[in-house]
Amino acid sequence: MLHYCEMMGTTLRSLAGRHCLVAVNFARTPVAVLNPRCYQRHNNQSRRTCIDIAAVKGDRPSTSGRSAAAEPRPRLAKVLAACGVASRRACEELIAEGRVRVNGRVVSEQGTTIDPSVDQVDILQQPTSISSTASGHHVGGSSRATAAGTEKQQQQQQEGGGKGASIPLGWRRIRVSFFQEAGSLYYFAVNKPKGYICSSADVNGRKLAVELLSPWLDQWKRTNKDKNRQPPRFFTVGRLDVASSGLLFITNDGQWANRVIHPSSGVTKEYVVGLDKDASRPQLRALAAGTEVAGTFVSPLEVEVLGDARRLRIVVSEGKKHEVRELVKAAGLELVSLKRVRIGGFRLPRDLGLGGYRELKPSELRAITDLAVQEAASASGETRQAIQRQAEAQRAAAAAASVPRALRGLGEEVLERLRKARE
Repeated sequence: MLHYCEMMGTTLRSLAGRHCLVAVNFARTPVAVLNPRCYQRHNNQSRRTCIDIAAVKGDRPSTSGRSAAAEPRPRLAKVLAACGVASRRACEELIAEGRVRVNGRVVSEQGTTIDPSVDQVDILQQPTSISSTASGHHVGGSSRATAAGTEKQQQQQQEGGGKGASIPLGWRRIRVSFFQEAGSLYYFAVNKPKGYICSSADVNGRKLAVELLSPWLDQWKRTNKDKNRQPPRFFTVGRLDVASSGLLFITNDGQWANRVIHPSSGVTKEYVVGLDKDASRPQLRALAAGTEVAGTFVSPLEVEVLGDARRLRIVVSEGKKHEVRELVKAAGLELVSLKRVRIGGFRLPRDLGLGGYRELKPSELRAITDLAVQEAASASGETRQAIQRQAEAQRAAAAAASVPRALRGLGEEVLERLRKARE
């Protein structure tokens, strides 16, 4: 019987007819021969044996079953962000400011890794307003304090000498042991209404797009009874301005979000624009010619008139702030409505009402950055109908192929009666 175990690019195979275990690489070149007795003793404990590198070099089986190299330690900033402390960038700033401790020691180096199941992590809470008479610094808003100054202010507060502090300074323990669970990744498609901003917080009290997921978060909290476990921290993928509506992605996966919005991915966005009056041909040509936005010249990939000349379909790829609005304005047109209907290969579902959301399927996630799917999804109305007709013809051909050869000459009505009779 052959036993396989893949680890670190090495395949372990038990050779038939021999009483030894040989480690071979993908070229099937022998690397090491393990002691048969060690293998026999370890195999009695588990039929599926996994041996680490030390076991191969030292002729002994692994006691842990997995090597340290096979499970790398996560970065501290990633763990803090996954546990809901702040965004990844904000967590990196906390570390740089010396406001994070690991096992009682202040950590200020980026790239520090930890073991969430063992290490204890604390953060120094940020005060909203602190005036230090000793140092003359004011902490709050965009101002920052060094680690030494912050600790000095903390000591002054504990001694009663600090003034103007609205929130007491102190270290707070972060339950990083929940990192693997709290780090679960979620992806949502949202039909954003007007009046919602794409931000994680707003001092002016405006409505946030991430708040549209409040029902889902409430259900998550009801399902997870542990009060110490932090819910996922969501953010929007890119932006859709407050006066616009339509498709918006919300997730807690920063790497995927960066891949979608980065220009190198080639992900395009499609909008439906409403105008105050019909667009003339010179205005349409000016719109297609492009304009300068934020110091960069941009032009739409496609411009199409939908029905009357007051509704346009515009496809862009640059992703500049207010790009579509600036293009319309430069053409001498006045925009009255703007709705995003597609990102990459994913089109806003027609059954997703305004303010609604639904979780994305794995196939839909792949379609977003799949350029071939995107090309089909971004086709104009006539081309899209041709693609649909071709797909229907392929389905009809597949259905005809499933009909027995003796019945293929019969008409569709006869075949339909036969199908109903069989049912």
